[in-house]
Amino acid sequence: MTGPLLRTAIAATALVALAGCSGGGDPEPTGAGSSPAIRVVDAELLPATVDELPATDVATFEQLLGQLRGTPVVVNFWAAWCEPCEREMPRLAEAAREHADGVQFVGVDILDNRADAQAFIRRFDVPYPSLFDASGDVRTSVGSIGQPVTVFYDADGSTVAKVDGELAADVLAEHLAAISG
Repeated sequence: MTGPLLRTAIAATALVALAGCSGGGDPEPTGAGSSPAIRVVDAELLPATVDELPATDVATFEQLLGQLRGTPVVVNFWAAWCEPCEREMPRLAEAAREHADGVQFVGVDILDNRADAQAFIRRFDVPYPSLFDASGDVRTSVGSIGQPVTVFYDADGSTVAKVDGELAADVLAEHLAAISG
């Protein structure tokens, strides 16, 4: 392997390593189960409950973003087996509750199985809807290869920021302020 192909392979490997995910133990489910999801807007493609986890693909995800135009959106790509995802999820859940009147949070569970993902949602009492992307293609479509990834969209649907890797509280607050006015 030489030239551009080698550089691409090295860059991809480095990004995965920077994301810092490794397998974790099975979380003990606690929390709300099939609670209604915080939905700021009435978008037909958003699930009504937090653990419904409907399958999605790139085209459906882009269609959902179109339905959400007019509202600031935070999309978090996560997996139940991802340790940085576990560490950041309480911050995201709290922020979603604090901004429930003006920012739509959406999760995208990737490269996972539904049972583990649903247990993760219950364990962290995630209040917002998540979609299920078994292949990781949706995450790849936003230009990322690791997880977690969080993308901040303004009300016009423009990407304001994207954070690859674990989201720190101050960075979350900064980007929420930028999209929520």
